[in-house]
Amino acid sequence: MMNKKGFTLTELIVALIVSIVLMMTVGAIASIGNDSYSNLMKEANIYNDVYFGLDLIQSLSHKATTISVDTVNKTLTIDKLVFSVSKKKITDTVSDFIYTNTLTNAQTILFSGVGNLSFVPSLSADGKIVTASLSGTKSFGGINTSKAVTFNVSTSAMRRN
Repeated sequence: MMNKKGFTLTELIVALIVSIVLMMTVGAIASIGNDSYSNLMKEANIYNDVYFGLDLIQSLSHKATTISVDTVNKTLTIDKLVFSVSKKKITDTVSDFIYTNTLTNAQTILFSGVGNLSFVPSLSADGKIVTASLSGTKSFGGINTSKAVTFNVSTSAMRRN
């Protein structure tokens, strides 16, 4: 009688197929998780940029000596910095949120590439309370997987001087 030890070719092929299916499933789950994480990070970065701009307005307003609002041009001037929306061309639907240093005329982009960007600053009658609202839509992703984040946020700050 022959002593049979080991696996048959059929058993090895079945085990190989089961292993391949399991590895493909794990790979697909990891890919979906990676895509979700990537999209979440991009969305978080958009909100981070928006809140950075509003926090800067709030921080500068607290210690400002002069604050003014131009409601026609929708600009907010805090000491030497003018906050506004900037378009490269008047027909562009995508805008940047910037501030301009009036002493050096240097512009700093706080965040860019926002569709339908709206900035609405206001100042209380006594000139002490600044309110600023930002809204818009920022798109990210590829050609086939484009996503958009819509935001509408506001802040208020009281001048302490």
